[in-house]
Amino acid sequence: MVRKPRSVSPQVLLAWVVLAAVSFTPWTILATKSTKFMVGDSRGWDQGVDYVTWAKGKTFHVGDKLVFLYSETVHNVFKVTKHQYQNCIIPSSAKHALTSGYDIVKLTSPGKKWYICGMADHCATGGQKLAIDVKPSKHHH
Repeated sequence: MVRKPRSVSPQVLLAWVVLAAVSFTPWTILATKSTKFMVGDSRGWDQGVDYVTWAKGKTFHVGDKLVFLYSETVHNVFKVTKHQYQNCIIPSSAKHALTSGYDIVKLTSPGKKWYICGMADHCATGGQKLAIDVKPSKHHH
């Protein structure tokens, strides 16, 4: 038995055309000011990930966001100085640790930024540390 295709009413067709047009207007492009970077991509924030290679080829701008995804009982995230990063020095105040397992860090200023895991020796022997260079906002070109 061959079914007769259903016809679409002009109102439904018009609604789809309007929806498609609105979806692809410059407003959408303007609203997309920032980029979200999943640190480590599918591996997330974990030991044994080469974050130097991960960051290569990516351009980070003021307004972008870093997403640190990890098991909150195993890892954490500290924003640190260059010296702390190079030597895997955990800041003395643990209150500055991000510990949710899904931490979103908004990049608010240009310049070099450093992050490490403060658990055990994850930074020193697990390589769980990230250094990035944040460029000015995309809208200041």
